[in-house]
Amino acid sequence: MTPSSADDVARERVRAWVHDDVAPPPWPDAGDAAARLGWLLKDACYATWNTEPPRARRAAALLHELAEARQAQAPVLRALACWTRGIAELGAGRMGDAIDALDAAAAGFTALGDEMHAAQTQVPKLMALSVLGRHDEAVQCAQATLARFVASGDERSAGKIELNLGTMLFRQDRHADACRHYRSAAQRFAAVGDVEQSVLADIGLANALTWLFDFDEALRVSERARQLADAHGYTVLSAQARGSIGQLELNRGQPQRALPALAEACRLLEQAGGLPQRLAEAEISLADAYLALNLLPEAVARYDRVTARCAEHEMPIEHARATLQRAQALARLGALDRAQTDLEAARQLFDAQGNAASAALAALQLAALALQRGDAAQALAGALAVAPVFDAHTLPGWRCEAEVLAAEACAAAGDATQARQRFEAALALPGAASHTDWRCRLGLAALDSAAGRRDAARAQLEQALEVIEAQRAALPADEFRTAFGADKASAYDALVELAWQALADAPADAQASAALWQALERARGRALAIGLARADPGVDPGADALRTRLQWTREQARHALAEGDAQALASLGRQAQALEQQLLEAWRLAQATAPAAAAGAEADALPPLAALQSALEAGDAWVQYHRLGARWIAAVVRRDAVRWCDGDASGIDERLEALRFQLEAMRGAPPRMQAHAAQLLERTRRHLQALHRQLWAPLADALGASTRVFVVPHASLHYVPFAALHDGRQWLVERHELVLAPSATAWMAARRRPPSRCERLLALGVDGGALPHVEAEVRAIARYFGPGATLRLGAEATRSALREAAPSADVVHLACHAQFRADSPYFSALHLADGEMTLRDAAALPLNASLVTLSACETGLSRVAPGDELVGLVRGFLLAGAPNVVATLWTVDDASTAALMQEFYAGLCAGRRPAAALRDAQSARAAAGQHPFYWAAFALHGRD
Repeated sequence: MTPSSADDVARERVRAWVHDDVAPPPWPDAGDAAARLGWLLKDACYATWNTEPPRARRAAALLHELAEARQAQAPVLRALACWTRGIAELGAGRMGDAIDALDAAAAGFTALGDEMHAAQTQVPKLMALSVLGRHDEAVQCAQATLARFVASGDERSAGKIELNLGTMLFRQDRHADACRHYRSAAQRFAAVGDVEQSVLADIGLANALTWLFDFDEALRVSERARQLADAHGYTVLSAQARGSIGQLELNRGQPQRALPALAEACRLLEQAGGLPQRLAEAEISLADAYLALNLLPEAVARYDRVTARCAEHEMPIEHARATLQRAQALARLGALDRAQTDLEAARQLFDAQGNAASAALAALQLAALALQRGDAAQALAGALAVAPVFDAHTLPGWRCEAEVLAAEACAAAGDATQARQRFEAALALPGAASHTDWRCRLGLAALDSAAGRRDAARAQLEQALEVIEAQRAALPADEFRTAFGADKASAYDALVELAWQALADAPADAQASAALWQALERARGRALAIGLARADPGVDPGADALRTRLQWTREQARHALAEGDAQALASLGRQAQALEQQLLEAWRLAQATAPAAAAGAEADALPPLAALQSALEAGDAWVQYHRLGARWIAAVVRRDAVRWCDGDASGIDERLEALRFQLEAMRGAPPRMQAHAAQLLERTRRHLQALHRQLWAPLADALGASTRVFVVPHASLHYVPFAALHDGRQWLVERHELVLAPSATAWMAARRRPPSRCERLLALGVDGGALPHVEAEVRAIARYFGPGATLRLGAEATRSALREAAPSADVVHLACHAQFRADSPYFSALHLADGEMTLRDAAALPLNASLVTLSACETGLSRVAPGDELVGLVRGFLLAGAPNVVATLWTVDDASTAALMQEFYAGLCAGRRPAAALRDAQSARAAAGQHPFYWAAFALHGRD
């Protein structure tokens, strides 16, 4: 066998030991053979440490065994074993141990008179020193080692030194200097044909270019790196390249593009077991994307996880960055003291690393915190102090942030001239991005509005909203689109305010009326409208095991509650909460990386008033509210007229809270309370009369003799039980058929669904041991449908049964327990026999039904997110395609619900439209003197 073929055989054996976990045979006795095997194991360690770290650790462990067995025959094995142990420790994130091992390797080679290999052991040491923040040591080591490699003509090793120098400079925010070293490294690697190192150099270069705001070049380099990494199977490098692309998109204010890239980067790194540092970097960037999308608790949770990992693996720079970014999320959540503590800690960490630019960024965020607390002078001083630092380090994005904060501080201090100059200067800076652009335009709009320049203010708001809405439409799932609008609601309110002022000046101006209508409609439920107009792809996060664990944990918690074990209950509650967050995160990542769905043209179309009027029937009226601080305004639209009304909104929230207290007092009312029934009814009616005077009486003239009224509430008005409003003589449901709609856009979309049918019923009933009337309710309803009824009761009423039978049903009726989760509304759920049907599950149902009835507690409750996005079970069924959903505003009584539902379906199957059938059933109970608790919880949402 020739030496070459012998080497090939040995190399193949090493590959099998390292990659296939094949056990090695007894080590060779001959020193030369053992040494040759040692070098091959070292090469295998190097070949895998950056792409398959577990394989690198396996190679290092085998080399250690070989050295222990044959060091006497081949002294070089000890140095090789230390070298690979250093690489393995580096891959595991144990930087101090890596440095010790690599220094031991260098000493071993020096003792053997092998200075070149001693120098090569110092190349990976540079990364460890940099991660630990020991930059001066790293630079000295790099310069000395680079000179050796250049002198000897070792281009590959010289390139590695320059690559590490670039990384050290990048971590100190010296991005222009980092670019020079990355480019030089790339040239050296290209000269020797080292693809893997070339990809690493490109990723570093792209990252540095991103922070210099050279986005086009950064994207070109990142894409080149990604394609090479994919082509050669470098999973970890492919993840890093995707992370670079995601960070680039974040820096230029495009979170909708950043999110998929960053989610995929984290997924790949977690699968491959990448370096802790790389995973920390990717997780910070993904948390930054959550921050940009206003998923604030979710961002904090990710930052918490990263800071714990950084503390474990001694990564001070990453620790500082995660702490800094977490502070921004905490500040926006209102936790100002915690945010200040984080910012001060981050600044200290950056100062300790000699990182002046990032320390200045922490100072800028402290200034923003001062403005949030009302100290405009301190905020302005802080912003002005750090601006020169950002200029000196060529950081245009941070420089722009400083200018925007200075402008906002001037505006808060009442210096309109300086504020305008600074907002306009920020828009002109090279670091301006979409997230700073809309802040500037909102600030300029406020200045223009205060100065009476309404047209200029409106133009600024229109430009800001155009960018906001394009970004929201490009996001991949309903949760992301809903959260994105959380900090944008003020822009929509400002547009409504301007339009209202314009109409007040010219009440008869049709154009002013149309502009106000468009502003009202634009301000509500846009994420829902997008979801209705497109088919978001169904995703499976592969989280069945998590759901099973969560369900089991909740069962155990119920047992603990029944047994009065408070300690176990608290522990199980924490476990359930953690599992919920894991499950939600699995869904987010699956949705973020799913193929995007194309939006329909109707997703962005706001129906004009004329189109709405044409869609209404004779006898219909449309009431669309909007709360503006201490007052409300409303459009009352009929086929033949549009009227605008307004009223006082002060005290409404307190009134609704008092009403809810009275309604809750009726929950499970014992027989002894019947003696006080009249008093309880009167107390409740007083609140409902007050709400009628405040919210409905001002509309009376505009409504005229309308029979059916579509009501579009806004903000806390979504919690008003409109059917139960009382004018002193009768309940509102006795006067009108009532239909709730999330927006005109959603209503018009529902009208495009096929006409209503009432022939085939799918009814599921689960009594849960505490709803004795459920089975009777379902069977009574089924009689109206005859052979067209499909019943699933008790153990047969499962999620899978619902999914299988739903496509063929005209009407779906679900009678069971339910729970609205104000703390986590995506976990609001119907309790079926095999577990919970959550909002997400509902949205994924294959529905063709024209009506879904949720005959359970609190199914109509929602968290009203900014942008008037209603997040609750009704949303899920609307997204699944249901044009009409009957749901409840509070916990309902089992017996009265069964009777009400029987009367509702009797009318429905007799040909009454849903709103009329519900009105008949509720009016009969109201006329009989029943307390509204027993009939007014039910409301019809949708098109009718």
